[in-house]
Amino acid sequence: MTDFEELEDMEDIEKSVKRSKKEKLETDRPDSFFTIASDLSKKVSWKIAIFLFLIYVFLNTRTFIDQILGRVNGAVEAGCPNAKGTLILGLLLVISYIILSLLVDADVL
Repeated sequence: MTDFEELEDMEDIEKSVKRSKKEKLETDRPDSFFTIASDLSKKVSWKIAIFLFLIYVFLNTRTFIDQILGRVNGAVEAGCPNAKGTLILGLLLVISYIILSLLVDADVL
């Protein structure tokens, strides 16, 4: 086999690889918004989403803010959480997410 024939073989291989990559990209692309949304909804942990929403609602109740968050100095002003209170609520929400994620991974929930 001459150098020229080897070069032609290499070019054929490169063209084949490029063609297969292009075909793969065209077939892997979702067709519509509905396809994208349905694929995304399959990846979401609905257990975590529902419990996280319920925890969020609980953390923003008047009872929680007055009775629990109100005990922290400088976290509540005029019955509403200020910057410090919002930071505490956010940290509690993140900690809740971590705990929920661990519970779902361990098949407890």
